[in-house]
Amino acid sequence: APPRAAGPPGPLIAEAPAGIRFAVYGPDGEYRASCGGDGVVVNNRGQILGFVEDLQAGGVDMSLLGEFESDATGAALVAKDEDDRVVATLRLDACRLVAPGGSTVAEVKPDGRILGPRCQELGAVRPFSYALQREVGLYLLFLDPALVELC
Repeated sequence: APPRAAGPPGPLIAEAPAGIRFAVYGPDGEYRASCGGDGVVVNNRGQILGFVEDLQAGGVDMSLLGEFESDATGAALVAKDEDDRVVATLRLDACRLVAPGGSTVAEVKPDGRILGPRCQELGAVRPFSYALQREVGLYLLFLDPALVELC
């Protein structure tokens, strides 16, 4: 189940606030959520969804939703949920999320476009750099999984 948001929804926010680490936009270009410098993720209604920090994603109650662990090669991070089940692998050479069966779930291109397994555009991350791929991967897998499930 997707994580709960904290508090009642406010009015729809059309643009990401200033001073954020990154913002996520949906397939139609609509602003969905942003991650602040402190790792707190807020949706487009001003509700806190949770946090991404270090290699962990947490809910509004600070519970662990999921985390990344290095694989044996160091070229990827294995994503595990709160029950320690492997849900995906983040390939660090291309910011690509791969399901346990080997199929691509989503890939974030250098320009920030989020592509699904058949290269369909699912949304965008702005600004994006490969230095943010861990946080963006945690966001997509644990705080906004509906975005990548659109495919």
